Amino acid sequence: MYTKEYLSKYPFFDGLDIESIHDSLTKVINRKYALLFMQYLIDNNTPFAFQFVDIDNFKEINDNYGHQVGDEYLCKFAESLKKVLGDDGLIGRYGGDEFVIFYFKDNSYDGVYSFLRTVNSETILRKNQSEFGGIDFFFTATIGSASFPNDAETFDELLSKADKALYRGKYKGRNCFIVYVEEKHKDIKVEHKKNITLPEIITVINDLFEADTKINTRIKMMLSYIRQINHFTAAGFIDLDHNLILNSENKIIKTPLDFDELETYFKKSKFVSISNIISDPKDTPLYNVCIKNKISALIMTKVEAFGKCYGYLAFLESGVQRIWQLEDEVLMLTISKLIAHYHFHYGK
Repeated sequence: MYTKEYLSKYPFFDGLDIESIHDSLTKVINRKYALLFMQYLIDNNTPFAFQFVDIDNFKEINDNYGHQVGDEYLCKFAESLKKVLGDDGLIGRYGGDEFVIFYFKDNSYDGVYSFLRTVNSETILRKNQSEFGGIDFFFTATIGSASFPNDAETFDELLSKADKALYRGKYKGRNCFIVYVEEKHKDIKVEHKKNITLPEIITVINDLFEADTKINTRIKMMLSYIRQINHFTAAGFIDLDHNLILNSENKIIKTPLDFDELETYFKKSKFVSISNIISDPKDTPLYNVCIKNKISALIMTKVEAFGKCYGYLAFLESGVQRIWQLEDEVLMLTISKLIAHYHFHYGK
């Protein structure tokens, strides 16, 4: 769908293999390169509007008509999005039945609203009935939009605000679009469940880790993705010099961690896990740090390889009574080993 010649107008894609950029089914930009492109735009201060587009009730299509028809539906939907967007941006497939749009023509509220109204009412979602496989389809979808730098100044913040707008649209009953407005949407707590499998998440983590030469950028991208997928309050890595890479809804860490005190925990287990600090406090230094910083749940692991420690990785919650699952431990261990082996092999 996107040719190498077409993508050449965006410097980010120069030198990249077109097959590695494409989503294998729809031939739009795949999740890995959509996320990297988004980070590139932010790093280069390029204004744009970002949309999550979620097809309504897609599971019913697969359940009632089979995955082959579902795949045709996704391809037709992606082509329709690309047609209405034209030369004003790019389409990516985020995963499953969810797409993303990068819209460059006008990232003001009025400009984005006008564009999405066209998408919703005239071109795709209400008037684009399509027939294939002997079945008539009537596309509907829910869209959440936020803009850089108008609504957000960082990668993580932009994903979060677009996600809040999408969640608001689903809460209203789907088949609509929501353009993020701080006064209306800042307090939305996204609670929808993940629909991405653990192997898929690990694959994306590895792709993001291999996508940049700078270790801090690799860590930042992985933590941003994990926090967005799991809706943690924060995910962070702190090295032995107390340098912190933190992706968070808010600054919640104010007290430096005592590494010697942490080591007493790690002598017993690979993970330090606190599921509900508020209702079950204990008078230990780590618990006191959590209480002081309003951390309600915490899971940590050492970042180490071949007996050498390079720092600590943590997932945090503030105001949420999360019970940590085996899946959280697997993701944490995957990220920690990638970071540790990089440092071990490159001596950094």
